[in-house]
Amino acid sequence: QEQARKNRRFMVYVHSKGMIVDDEYVIIGSANINQRSMEGTRDTEIAMGAYQRQYTWANKISAPRGQVYGYRMSLWAEHIGAIEEDFNHPESIECMRRVRHLGEHNWD
Repeated sequence: QEQARKNRRFMVYVHSKGMIVDDEYVIIGSANINQRSMEGTRDTEIAMGAYQRQYTWANKISAPRGQVYGYRMSLWAEHIGAIEEDFNHPESIECMRRVRHLGEHNWD
């Protein structure tokens, strides 16, 4: 640590985060979703965003069911430990209540 201070170096703590928006867009990387990380002139960050044009709410035929949806479902299955019908509609009050119930149950 003394050498790090002398050379004005700092420890690097690499961690990642992600955000899924409406089952149609995903961003994954080290960048925080704020001005400091996203403007690219201060922190050294990297992130990748993706969507599938044919699987968006703009089509208004049905809810997006592309790979972003599949990614969200696999994350929920891994972290919640279940796949349930309500998870197909994350915007619904039923889904919110179910996920909250599972979270409270797992907290105990």
